Amino acid sequence: MSVRDTTAPSRSGHRTPEPAAFGPTVARLLVQGFVRGLEPCGVDASRVLRRCDLDEASLAALPERVPYAVVRRLFLAAAEDSGEQGLGLRLAEHVRLETWEMLGYVIRSSGTLGDALLRAARYLRLLSDAAALSLHVGGERALLLYRNPYLELALPDITEFVVGVIATLGRQLSGHHHLVPLEVRFTHAPPGDMAIHARHFGAPVHFSAPHDGLLFDAALLHYEIGSRDPRLCTLLEQQADRVIRTLPEPRRIAHAVEALIAAGMPDGGASADRVAAQLKLHPKALARRLHTEGTTFRQLLEAVRREAAEGYLTVSDRTVGEVAFLLGYSEQSAFHKAFRRWTGTAPARYRHRAQASTLGA
Repeated sequence: MSVRDTTAPSRSGHRTPEPAAFGPTVARLLVQGFVRGLEPCGVDASRVLRRCDLDEASLAALPERVPYAVVRRLFLAAAEDSGEQGLGLRLAEHVRLETWEMLGYVIRSSGTLGDALLRAARYLRLLSDAAALSLHVGGERALLLYRNPYLELALPDITEFVVGVIATLGRQLSGHHHLVPLEVRFTHAPPGDMAIHARHFGAPVHFSAPHDGLLFDAALLHYEIGSRDPRLCTLLEQQADRVIRTLPEPRRIAHAVEALIAAGMPDGGASADRVAAQLKLHPKALARRLHTEGTTFRQLLEAVRREAAEGYLTVSDRTVGEVAFLLGYSEQSAFHKAFRRWTGTAPARYRHRAQASTLGA
């Protein structure tokens, strides 16, 4: 799916971004916060804005939702202007929850770090359509996966920014500045200089990994948040739910289908016909709707199965056969074949690779 970069002239002669008719969007406050964070990183914000045909006036006049392409272009321009690596992590070091307004308040009022991560995953759309978090817990390990549903728009600096922010906020919320993950994983190739990665995370960082995210001790999920407020959190969640219902939805059907697939997998209910019936659509109508959003039911099914499989194999002790069953495969061999197609390796080998560092291998 491509993003149309629609803009409108501002009074200053620059062009003010307008929401794209299709494709992911981000909250205005995210773009403005990005620009504010450039100066502490030693990057000339005015020069970056000029590279993107923007200025302070047009930045202040942004609509509530801005095409994701705009923030992506700003990241590219800032990285080019600074000429240094690790821009995403440098920006992540300066993020503060209060700048995220409603999402920040919901997270801050949560009871534990685990609660906060689950709410961050649920309400992340308040900030961006192009970011998804999922938490997988098994035994003594927990894995927080990050993905951009729009793969063609993914950018290593943005991936590092999101994962870096999670680590930063975990320390802020818990009050434990020494809090570190067991391991950090990025799918992109390693940069030439990894000093900032070691400093920011304080843990082993692996590149060209099978997924993007943080592996950490599951006990951290129970850390209490000093600012927790159950009553306030409930009220804020209700308000956040109302706001999310008003947001432009570039992939309304696709997101609904993904949720129904995930819910129906364990009992074998992740079929196109059943999902279409749940959505009160004819299967052909569902196929047409998904086509307009640049995807198919099979692609969504594979994406949901792959993410769930990676989570199970990384943090749980379930056998490969049990994982295959939970993903809705009637035959373990079919799961093996699919997993090899997704990752280029067998499930057991993937598990060994994903768990190696935490098992002392």
